[in-house]
Amino acid sequence: MIFTLLENEKFKNFFAIVGISNWTIWVLLVLAEEYALSTGHWLTIPIWTKALFFNIYVLAIYFYYSKQIDLEENGGNFYNLIWQSFVTGVTTTFASIVFIPLIRYLQTKFDVIEANISLILGLLYHLELGLMMFFLISLYAKWKKLILYSNADWVSRFWRYFEIGLLATLFLHFFDVATFQTVKLPLTIFLGLLGATLSVNLSWVAYLNLRQKGMLMLFVVVIIFCILYFFSILLQYSEVNPIDIRLSESPFMYVVFAFLLTYSVFIELVLFFNLPTSSVFERKFNEIANFQKLSESILEGRTEKQVYEVLLDSALNVSKAQAGYVEIAKSGEVLLSNILVEDVKHIKRILQHLNYDYNSYRKVTPRQYPELYAETGHSTLLVVPLVSHHHHLGTLVLLKESKSAFDNVMLNLINTYVTQASIALENFTLISQTVENERYKSELQTAKLVKEKLLPKNTYLKDRFEFYAFSASPDAVGGDYYNYFDINETKTALIIADVSGKGTSAAFNMAQVKGIFQTLLQFDLSPDLFMKYANTALNYCLEKQQFVTASYFLIDTQHKKVYYARAGHCPSLHFSVATQTVQYYEGRGLGLGLIRNEKKYETTIELQQFDYQSGDMLLLFTDGVVECTAPNKEEYGYERLKNFFGKYAPLELPIISQLLLDELQAFSGSSHYQDDYTIMLVRFH
Repeated sequence: MIFTLLENEKFKNFFAIVGISNWTIWVLLVLAEEYALSTGHWLTIPIWTKALFFNIYVLAIYFYYSKQIDLEENGGNFYNLIWQSFVTGVTTTFASIVFIPLIRYLQTKFDVIEANISLILGLLYHLELGLMMFFLISLYAKWKKLILYSNADWVSRFWRYFEIGLLATLFLHFFDVATFQTVKLPLTIFLGLLGATLSVNLSWVAYLNLRQKGMLMLFVVVIIFCILYFFSILLQYSEVNPIDIRLSESPFMYVVFAFLLTYSVFIELVLFFNLPTSSVFERKFNEIANFQKLSESILEGRTEKQVYEVLLDSALNVSKAQAGYVEIAKSGEVLLSNILVEDVKHIKRILQHLNYDYNSYRKVTPRQYPELYAETGHSTLLVVPLVSHHHHLGTLVLLKESKSAFDNVMLNLINTYVTQASIALENFTLISQTVENERYKSELQTAKLVKEKLLPKNTYLKDRFEFYAFSASPDAVGGDYYNYFDINETKTALIIADVSGKGTSAAFNMAQVKGIFQTLLQFDLSPDLFMKYANTALNYCLEKQQFVTASYFLIDTQHKKVYYARAGHCPSLHFSVATQTVQYYEGRGLGLGLIRNEKKYETTIELQQFDYQSGDMLLLFTDGVVECTAPNKEEYGYERLKNFFGKYAPLELPIISQLLLDELQAFSGSSHYQDDYTIMLVRFH
């Protein structure tokens, strides 16, 4: 708990200051004592005081580096960690080696100028000791991170025991050398064995690539040299008077040296024995990365072309090919990599010459086609079909300059990769289709809501006539439109129309049609003028390939007359109660939007009228009714509709509508609508 708190980020700078200040105080105390002794004065500083500052210096280095190190699952992170240890070891060792000649020289002059020389000698020894402890403890903190990386609970538990034991050996510095002499050796052996047990944890090595392992072998050899060098320096400290802590007899120092050396040797051995298999594992990692890359391209919602580009790039990496291309079967598009279009044409001619059927693997070398290198610039050509569930998705072509390229091992690898990639591509197609279907359903649902807002209620009752309408579509929304509008107390307009298009485009066009019709109805126009101005307005709204058919009826209840005009729409049926006869009212007229010239269109519209009496009926409908098709491809037709209307005209309007729908379903042999059906029934009173 205390160690975890001390490793907090906020304490990092604090430990740097504590480490430097404690080392400085420790050196000053030792030098003061030495100076007093050399000048004939008596100054004794308790050993526990010097040990306290030394131990705090060691702990400060440890906590400082513990917070600096943060490992992730990538080889570069582990590589950098050992590289830093290498740099620290080389730097501190070099600095220490520089001190050695100076120390040896001063030792030869020690008896000549005792006071001054002893002070300088003491300072140099403590500088060297400070460098040694800086290297050892920083390396210890880094090796700890490597050992505890992604390991089992028992490793963490054993490590806590190991550190508690090391902390106990630090406290031994507070006492004289002879104190606790009986426990020092067993404690040193126990901690040494525990450190050796922990040193077998090297799971992080698996994240290194071949190049990183080779470089780290060199770095670790240098680190081992630095450890051995400083250990030899430690053994010399027993002869040095200023080092009163007697580190050469300290269990802490021996355990730290033993642990660092053991783990470094284990690292070197594991790196060495992993080298032969590193290239294989690295290739496997690349294959997995390529599969992941292909899967991610699908999950990220890329286009089909982008997925094929990822496939080509990954196949080139897996096979180490110098060039290649993919031909997409559905679109015929060719995606190139380090190859020209002219070379692709040459390759296709070569395959045609060899009678290749694009259904199997084909390896082409100069033995099969001597002019291969001259025509393509490569010595080996591999053709791989992309097939999934008997569906030909495309063709992958890989080229290499070597004549012995694409051996059986590589062919098996490519086969595995392409098989998985083909499945992924087909899954991508299925996912795209599903997304497209969902988008289409969403559009249809939106269009349906729009249409429901655009169409009026299907029942309308007035003193002098009643009205009933029904509209249905095989999709969520069709292009049929109807409406009624009271112009004044004696005039009511009826409109039925068929708007081109389906789905949201039909709903959008219907909204425009309704807006134009609603605007024109305000001016109480005759049906022919209504059609003329509607055509002019729709010319600015509809695209050239779109149009609207419509019939417009103006009912004058005061004079019992009906005025109408037809713009390419189906003729309407009139039932006369007096004569009990049914007839079609037709009249000239082209669809709205077909002729963009206003004057020319005006000549195509014909205004017609007829009288009605109480009990007469009108049936307005769209082409889905008369074009309903039987299983033998026969249409329901106008004549059957006329006979139906004459037979059932006396019935209630909703009943007539339902009977007509039942008859159409019986005629077609299906309960599903084949086309948009819209029926408008009017009975005059």
